[in-house]
Amino acid sequence: MTREFEVFRTYINEAGGIRTYQEITADSYFAYMLKTGEIVFDRDHPDMYIRSGDDILIIEHFEFDSYPRKKGKGSEFRREESRIDRKLDELEYHEHGRTLIDSIHGDSSYENYIANAEHSFMKHYGEIEKYKDRLRDEGIITSRSKVKVLFFIEDVSPLGSIAGTHAWSNDTEQVTLARSKEFIEFLKGHDKLDFILAANEYSGKKSLWFIDCAQLPVYETQAVDYKSLGFISFHPQVAGGRIWLD
Repeated sequence: MTREFEVFRTYINEAGGIRTYQEITADSYFAYMLKTGEIVFDRDHPDMYIRSGDDILIIEHFEFDSYPRKKGKGSEFRREESRIDRKLDELEYHEHGRTLIDSIHGDSSYENYIANAEHSFMKHYGEIEKYKDRLRDEGIITSRSKVKVLFFIEDVSPLGSIAGTHAWSNDTEQVTLARSKEFIEFLKGHDKLDFILAANEYSGKKSLWFIDCAQLPVYETQAVDYKSLGFISFHPQVAGGRIWLD
């Protein structure tokens, strides 16, 4: 079982349903594919696909976060995570085990959130035809196949992404690509992609949003002005590899 499929299965099972808007009907296609199709996941790019009769749904998973990224070095959050892992590995064992207290350095922001999502999107969007070609070469896609493509996009920002006055205010909104006016605007013109599953987790609760790329005007009418609300930048602390709110 691949990590990508494990993440996909976990969200499907634990998110408590997939959110969408009443006007959207394409999510019934996705539900139908999940219910009737065969999921094939032991592969590399695309990460998995679902086949039901002549219908093929290609699924590619990728992640992003809300921390700064440097060209050639990736996300600051992932670099910090690796730094802390190295420090933990270097600690000597004693009878009470190992203890490490540290912080993930860097400031998260909504600007980083959008920029990183778009950067990762474009990297995988440019590979869509290659995904199809590989499946054709393997005889999975044939002349009879009706092929659609879904990106499973996971926000892995530590502690999640929310906007509001502060983390415990009544005006708090969980930040999701499905309600981001900047990301919905960005999606226009990317016609090779059919659907997105936007995965988020905050306060231990997972959520999934379904985006039908053929119905972006519907999402525009429901978009949230996260910039005006104010993106909440957490400063996670780490103790023995566990993250909690500072």
